[in-house]
Amino acid sequence: MGQKSCEKFPIEPILKEYFDSWSPIFPVDAGLVNCVYTFEAGEEKYVLRVYAPTAYIERSKDSLLAELDVMALFGSTGVPVQEPIPNRSGELVTAGQGYFAIVFQYIEGTHAYGALLPVHFREMGGLMADMHRAAIELRPACEKKWDGKDFWEYVWGLGDLERDDLGELLLASKKDKEILETANHYCIHGDFHFGNVLFKGNTLAALLDFDNYRLGDAADDIARFFVAELSYAEPNVYSQSQGKIQAFFEEYQIHRPMDPAEVQLLFAYLRLHELYQTIRLGHEKPEKLPYFHEQMHDLWEWVKEICH
Repeated sequence: MGQKSCEKFPIEPILKEYFDSWSPIFPVDAGLVNCVYTFEAGEEKYVLRVYAPTAYIERSKDSLLAELDVMALFGSTGVPVQEPIPNRSGELVTAGQGYFAIVFQYIEGTHAYGALLPVHFREMGGLMADMHRAAIELRPACEKKWDGKDFWEYVWGLGDLERDDLGELLLASKKDKEILETANHYCIHGDFHFGNVLFKGNTLAALLDFDNYRLGDAADDIARFFVAELSYAEPNVYSQSQGKIQAFFEEYQIHRPMDPAEVQLLFAYLRLHELYQTIRLGHEKPEKLPYFHEQMHDLWEWVKEICH
């Protein structure tokens, strides 16, 4: 479901589970799946997030409570995450007919899309490094995988890999089988992009949306961040440069140095995510493929120069 389907959800009955009265409710354009609203109750501002079933994300009270546990664990290490509030029954997740809802404390901030500077990439690099270090040290419970598989298994199992434009990409990616199979997996956010972070000025103020947390590793998280931005975001809101990419890795390495083996794993995941996004764009937006491959060429050159 997309944001345009959000009118089907009964917002007022949900809010009555929490408050006696509230201010006007404003929808937020936030992603492709969940429905998000802001409102005020008393003197506080809140965010209502309504979750509906999807083909690739399990929706149940237990799965959402597990997601909140992951958020709380990373929050305890200093990662700026939203804090959920209980409903009148003391529950953090409110269940309805065909949906689940959570109310969060509001965090002040704005998205940086359309005005991205090297400092925003630097902030993202520090945040990701801190989360990866915490995940390795704390080992939070995490059994989720991408459609029940490791990501490389999922991509190589897709049904249209015979496309002519995929031959070299697929061959290069499959040469990484051994390094991908032996990667040390732990809990990752799985959906880093600038739409999922808020800034106050040039300082990162909040990390949002843990829907796609899963088993993976730092190299997977980093590669997906850069490749998915080029695939999903429009050029007028997301643009890359060598200075921006360098700012990210400089800050990442300060917070959590990557050894040579992990750099090689990063290259493997860059190939894998490039393959996946090439498949996706071929189905959904083939006219963007030339731009995507041109930008990926630049990204490869910069990452090799910076990380080697």
